[in-house]
Amino acid sequence: MLLGLLLTTVLCSCSSTRAVQNESRKVDQTDTETYILLAADHTFDAALEDKVQTAIDEAAPGSRGRRTIAKLARSGLAVAENLSAEEAQSARKVPGIAAVAKSFHLSRLPRRKVQQPTGNRKALSLQQWAVSAIDLARSHSAGHKGGGARVAVLDTGFYTRHRSLAGYDVAASKSLVPGEDLNFNKSRSGGERFSHGTHVASVSTGRTVQGGTVGVAPEAQLVLIKTLADSGEGQDAWTIAGIIYAASIGVDVINLSQSAVFDTRGDSSGGTYTSRDVTALRRVYAEAVRFAAAQGAVVVASTGNEFIDFDSEAAKFLVQLPASVPGVIGVTGTGPFCFGQGGECAAVPPQPDTSLDHFGAYNNYGSTITDLSAPGGIEAIGDQAHLLGVVAACCPGTGRSSYGWEVGTSQAAAHVTGVAALLVGKAGRRVTPSELKRALAACSDDPVATGDYQEDEPGYDSKYGVGRINAGKVADIVL
Repeated sequence: MLLGLLLTTVLCSCSSTRAVQNESRKVDQTDTETYILLAADHTFDAALEDKVQTAIDEAAPGSRGRRTIAKLARSGLAVAENLSAEEAQSARKVPGIAAVAKSFHLSRLPRRKVQQPTGNRKALSLQQWAVSAIDLARSHSAGHKGGGARVAVLDTGFYTRHRSLAGYDVAASKSLVPGEDLNFNKSRSGGERFSHGTHVASVSTGRTVQGGTVGVAPEAQLVLIKTLADSGEGQDAWTIAGIIYAASIGVDVINLSQSAVFDTRGDSSGGTYTSRDVTALRRVYAEAVRFAAAQGAVVVASTGNEFIDFDSEAAKFLVQLPASVPGVIGVTGTGPFCFGQGGECAAVPPQPDTSLDHFGAYNNYGSTITDLSAPGGIEAIGDQAHLLGVVAACCPGTGRSSYGWEVGTSQAAAHVTGVAALLVGKAGRRVTPSELKRALAACSDDPVATGDYQEDEPGYDSKYGVGRINAGKVADIVL
């Protein structure tokens, strides 16, 4: 799967999705590639590994020696590196192998300009309209701040010394990106200071910092797992391994603020993937999520920012990963329609008449990927447009310049991850994924009830899911 950071710009329209994917999601093509193998019985044991090795050797006898096959914990998955297409095909024929999926590598992400604090000296906490939108103060005032919960953020590198990430689990946190450590380094990202991973972690579980911002679950234990390079490049194998690792160390919630869209008919013009590749990728991601659930971890993912209606005729052959995988909680983004009166989008904090449930024009949405919605911000123009985004830690330093605004479903997913941590913290025990999903649904507001004109009828819909998350309701729910 072509994994990438969620962008604030619309990358494609439904009518031209295949063409745009080929232009914006080029992958490195080499003679050998990395593949992810799925065992039919969910157990990749030594006997099966030997069978795969034998099949690979027979496909290219004596050519390159024994391949490295890395089993992923106790799951039914393994990663095989440096396989040719012929060797991968031989592995597919091994009895006991259910799927062999190509691990795609994204070559480059489009850059975006992230707004940072300038002349406005108001406290950043007063510019967190999202805190008001989800009634976070009510939960925090009741003493529910995520203590006892464990959250893993799978993303790019992090500014691990930022005060917003203070107290993260150093021993458990790690990088799964070859050749890169856990810390974000702008020399690896073309000089870009903005760390997507830091921003997402700060939104979900950022510590309360005087003069800074507060995360949804500031007392939750935070595990940082690097599965995307600082440049924005990423492999499916890294993310799959991240899910398995996070679940294996006992986290309660796994945040995946990343997305990719595929055509199930294959890539007809670029030749980078086939229909079989898409099917196999869905199966290995489903196995990773299944394993996570078996260990007691729920996966929260963003739906993506290409503004595709997956229920439309134009998108009938498209599939989004990983939000469409069964068991994953897919999240779309909402935000203020406008601050203040008469189109003057400058007043902070939001005024009483400001709708904070406007549906973002960037969202991918549909009945196959949308479960909940949460603050992700609104794209706008003008000097104050950034105030419609989500502010959090993003950059090096200790002052205001280490914070910035961003818009997208990445931030929306992070809010839901934070509320999930609040629920686990309140329960004071491990909460099963199915129980946690029901509790998250109960802790949501139907935008019809809040007066948002974009939803046509009460109940579930493909844009907002069951509703926009409401952290304040954590104070009321019984677990």
